[in-house]
Amino acid sequence: MNAEELTEKHQFYGLQPVLEVADVAATAAWYCEKLGFTLDFVDMTRGGHARISIGAQAGKSPQRMRFTGYRRRHGSEPTNAGYTYIHCHRIDELFAAYRAQGVTIRPEYANGPVTKPYKLREFEIEDCNGHILLFAQEPG
Repeated sequence: MNAEELTEKHQFYGLQPVLEVADVAATAAWYCEKLGFTLDFVDMTRGGHARISIGAQAGKSPQRMRFTGYRRRHGSEPTNAGYTYIHCHRIDELFAAYRAQGVTIRPEYANGPVTKPYKLREFEIEDCNGHILLFAQEPG
């Protein structure tokens, strides 16, 4: 079975980034209060694990993200390596709303979203753990 047949057979329908964080419950609360996500669950056994979502309330397929306590897996500090790309609409309004919420905007985007050479309009924020979230809007 080739790769195309494999993905067609199993019909992948979702992808959820998992971020390692120091405080699972506080991080989930921050995403809900500051960014407008909905809490799906928090399980504080074995270092903690939580899932948040956005989009289900609009009748669309929800976008989900998970948090895990970093000590659960490694016993050391998280590295915050990489970033999470989140596609959206009405990016200028979203930027203004997050700024009004006191969300940390990365310095390059202090004046608002920027249209990149590859045509996406973007801005970046840092979450309460220092993870980078990049919001992007397709052209048009």
